[in-house]
Amino acid sequence: MFRRIISHRVFKNSFALFIMQLFSYVSPLLVLPYLARIMSVENFGMLMMLYSLLAICLVVTDFGFNLSGTYYISRNYKNKKKINEFLTSVFCIKIILSTASVIFFLVFFRGEFQRLDKYSVLLIAITMFVQSFQPIWFFQGIEKMRHITIYTALSKLIYLLLVFLFVTSDSIVTVLLCYCISQMVGTFFSICFILKMKYSFSRTTYKNIISVFRQSIPFFVSRVAVVVYTSANTLFLGKYGGMAQAASYSSCEKIYFAGQSLLNPLSQAFFPYLSKNRDAKFYIKFVILSVCILSVICAVASFFVYDFLNIFYGQKYNDSIGILNTFLITTVIAYTSVSFGYPMYTLIDKIGYVNHTVIIGAVIHIIGLFILAKENIFTAQNIAYLVLIVETSVLITRVFLYTYLKIKRV
Repeated sequence: MFRRIISHRVFKNSFALFIMQLFSYVSPLLVLPYLARIMSVENFGMLMMLYSLLAICLVVTDFGFNLSGTYYISRNYKNKKKINEFLTSVFCIKIILSTASVIFFLVFFRGEFQRLDKYSVLLIAITMFVQSFQPIWFFQGIEKMRHITIYTALSKLIYLLLVFLFVTSDSIVTVLLCYCISQMVGTFFSICFILKMKYSFSRTTYKNIISVFRQSIPFFVSRVAVVVYTSANTLFLGKYGGMAQAASYSSCEKIYFAGQSLLNPLSQAFFPYLSKNRDAKFYIKFVILSVCILSVICAVASFFVYDFLNIFYGQKYNDSIGILNTFLITTVIAYTSVSFGYPMYTLIDKIGYVNHTVIIGAVIHIIGLFILAKENIFTAQNIAYLVLIVETSVLITRVFLYTYLKIKRV
């Protein structure tokens, strides 16, 4: 079975996505210890809040195309005309959403970041716009993941080098400039790859743009719901718990996200494959095997959390041990939940129900945030506990709902 897995096309695509995510999150993880040491806790917390804001903006401008776009292109991969029209429609929508996001930030969020100078604000606005046009969903749909790996690796390596070469003081604006340049490079090369593969931005219609927009709304709603209990937490902590709490939480959250990013390609690569081939037995065996391996890894890692934090971030962040241990448990739960999401539900043609489970998770998280605020216990550790509760709730809901729908279908 092992030989069959590693020789499978899905494994090759998963491996390419794995390498992409490795660069996406390992490069920042190499940078963060350096920044945590040369920056004050307050400025480091502020920087983490800004990165969270950019992550939220990316979800808005992506508008669920990482799922709906992948699904559409994988179903029409032989029809280049349809793909070109879809590609153009998506980019038109992204231009509108990116512009709206920048305006919204300049008008409404400027007051939340009064300590930022005008250059930092400008760099955030430019990054918001530029990062929106990296079409990972396109390459996933045509199952050419190595192209994603190449431009992502290049982008992240540039970010890594720029930070180590030019960030030598407690300066937020210099870090933002490095990040902005790296995003520009990634976007430029991703579009070059599209054109090199003989795809193009063809003429589309207003009707087609509206149709593409409407088809992606359910996926967008689910992604926004996920943001409520992921990227938005650092913003909430910074506002209501202080920059120190935001720094402690985000330092562990980045490690958690890195773990997720290395694991999620496994299910992402299966999504277009299972849309065309209904090989449920192979997928279930793969998930069981990977969950078992992950559980062992996280259990062993829990014994080295103190040493890891001390080496990685320094003694200033030793009080984050409980937070990181909580995230290790959440990693196993979240991976199982993602694996039981779109790939499994596409087998019964009910992928829309996955969005409902995420919304349930968002509602639980919002209720939890209100309780924490009311009881005046809005701390990084309690937010980590809340994320664990939410991810567990989503997993349980998905398993029971899938079982119910499958029985009902029979």
